[in-house]
Amino acid sequence: MLTECWMTLRTSLQRLAGLTALLALLIAPLSFTHAQQASPTVREIQANPNAYYDQIVTLNGTLDLYVDANEFLLNDGTGQIVVDAGPPWYQTIAIPASTSLSVTGQIDFMRNGGVDLDACQIITPTETITIRDCSFIGPPPWAGGPKRGRTSEGRQERGRGRDDDFYGFIEARPSATAGTWVISGRSFTATDRTRLNTDDGPLTVGTCVSVEYVGTQALEIESEPNRKCR
Repeated sequence: MLTECWMTLRTSLQRLAGLTALLALLIAPLSFTHAQQASPTVREIQANPNAYYDQIVTLNGTLDLYVDANEFLLNDGTGQIVVDAGPPWYQTIAIPASTSLSVTGQIDFMRNGGVDLDACQIITPTETITIRDCSFIGPPPWAGGPKRGRTSEGRQERGRGRDDDFYGFIEARPSATAGTWVISGRSFTATDRTRLNTDDGPLTVGTCVSVEYVGTQALEIESEPNRKCR
């Protein structure tokens, strides 16, 4: 009798151990997912930007106001952060101010100081807007300029130049303004009348730029944040 009781107890303990192990396996992925999805506040990001640089986060708040075409301030109650939704010639964002939003994107540094959120997905009460792959692996769909992925027709004005500008990295340039500029494999001819805009940094080899052009003639060459060309 004692032997049978011991065997029954041992079997029960083994089953309990197996259930405990199975439960642990089921809980672990849930805990990992929760950790991955946990999002900081705007205040936390701005207080320690180096810790969040390049991280993919989701911020919830309201759209306060537009600071440029496809760029707006998101307010989560702890602060404001600029959301960059990509070039407007690729996809125009026209969400009304004061709309509640959930924005997923990657934290990036701005050339003029501070950080912003490069959006990959925006969720409003009425729609889900997909801007790019939220893995942020590889170039965005608008890399190379509007010839490689335009989703809207016509030209629109954005704060600085036309929306059909060509985006790319400077590969070669003349010592002065006039001459041939090679931007991501495409050649443009600049003259002394071509406007050079260095608001986002000097126009050196390796710099991301946008080119306002007609045919192969460059009307304006403007430095841009690297994210515009990635």
